Amino acid sequence: MSGSQPGPGAGQTPAGSANWVRVAALADVPPGSALEVRHDGRSYALFRLGESVYCLDGLCPHQKGRLTTVNPDESVVTCSRLGCLRWQFDIRTGSCLQQPQVRARAYGVRIEGDSVFLALDPSG
Repeated sequence: MSGSQPGPGAGQTPAGSANWVRVAALADVPPGSALEVRHDGRSYALFRLGESVYCLDGLCPHQKGRLTTVNPDESVVTCSRLGCLRWQFDIRTGSCLQQPQVRARAYGVRIEGDSVFLALDPSG
């Protein structure tokens, strides 16, 4: 996953949604890829599987490694920290595959035109 600055219009909300924030252009997340985006000092990981885009916290809940290694055939992301291969998460749900009691926080995603919006809790 490569870091990215949000494009033009980043931070805008779609009509009628106070907690949806534009974080990327859809073209920045081609099918089978991942993109790290930042908003209000937080890191988010966007993943595109086919026509769908999913979002998890950008950092692993274990030791805060970036969630960067994607296997789009299995919808799995693996923590990037050395020795953390047992920390793998389902991109669609945030569930840890090896430790079901652990989850990476998942966020709602909406695609509007050529923009990707995240549903962010206003309390952070």
